[in-house]
Amino acid sequence: MNSDFNPNIYNIICCNGNISNLIKNLKNIKPDVIFIEISTKMSELVLSIKRFNSVKIERLNFDIFDEYSHIFDYHIFTSKALFAYTYYRHKLSYKILNRSFISTHPINPLFLDNGYKKEISPQAVEIREKYPDELLIGMISRPDPVRYSNQFLRILIDLKKKIKSFKFLAIGGLPQSFKLRIKNSKLLDNIVDIGPVSNEKIPDYLRILDIYTNHSIVGESFGRNIIEAMFCGIPVIVNSTPWTTNAQVFLVDNKVTGYVARSERGYVNAIVDLAINSDLRKLFGINSRKKAINEFDPRKIVQQFEDFLFRVVTENKFEFDIREKLSELNEILYEKRKRENNVFDRSLSYSFNYWKTYLEARKEIAGGYIKALKALMKKLL
Repeated sequence: MNSDFNPNIYNIICCNGNISNLIKNLKNIKPDVIFIEISTKMSELVLSIKRFNSVKIERLNFDIFDEYSHIFDYHIFTSKALFAYTYYRHKLSYKILNRSFISTHPINPLFLDNGYKKEISPQAVEIREKYPDELLIGMISRPDPVRYSNQFLRILIDLKKKIKSFKFLAIGGLPQSFKLRIKNSKLLDNIVDIGPVSNEKIPDYLRILDIYTNHSIVGESFGRNIIEAMFCGIPVIVNSTPWTTNAQVFLVDNKVTGYVARSERGYVNAIVDLAINSDLRKLFGINSRKKAINEFDPRKIVQQFEDFLFRVVTENKFEFDIREKLSELNEILYEKRKRENNVFDRSLSYSFNYWKTYLEARKEIAGGYIKALKALMKKLL
């Protein structure tokens, strides 16, 4: 905590749960600061706080800047990528820009040294012992169709043609649609549905993996699951999703902490490359943990947020220097372009598959090839 900041003299309300009683009691609480996660899911609350003189802060976890967002005095973005993408997509004003702050979510302390060194749970050990000679890959996710997409299914099918002996661990469970697609396929034997997992058990399942394989056809706004895998010292493979938030490419340094692939074929080949090279897996894993600790230690993240909060409540109408914010924005865009070009499958031999991959993803999101082609043309023009 900032040494000059005494939280006991401020009434700070954090809203992220049941809000009906809070709305009734706000007048009596008279908060100095109101902090809300994902405002569009709490429109009733957002409208009710409009009349208060409290400092109003929202944390944007997704690209959801809307009419409710303008009620807030300050906006916190969970990643550099989300900040830049939201600014340009919604054509945000300078007034909003110089009241915006980037602060990632703090990671569960279980991923720090004490939790990292503890014994792995028997359930996770049992899986590793059951498949001692097989490559274990996996992903943390709720049963989400944008992660367990048709595209990811094709990746696993192609992977089986190149690696017979592997298991994919669905940490968090599979959506019903994906279960139905693999029910009568040869891929069924390669997938282990772990089901729902508590936060305390996530590090255990991550630590038995050889490679963490993150995939999403809409990209990441932050990528907490990727950072958790990095904290566990695992090499990470992600897919790049150009023209979207694409925060995952900021987390994984291609050929340093893992691989970034922008095509289905490239993604499969990236897994194969690490599968046959245990020394490279180990090196990438060491680099992953080092980066996670250096950049995403929860103690650092909390300190950054507290410093921001200190300025908000102690400086009248605090604003960042607009020139600094514009410079920050340009630096983020430059880094994003650089990272999107530094990928595993950059060679011309992957070009056709890259565009096919993008089109298939757009088709799945938009609902058909015609809508997907229109979206593609709109991006190119």
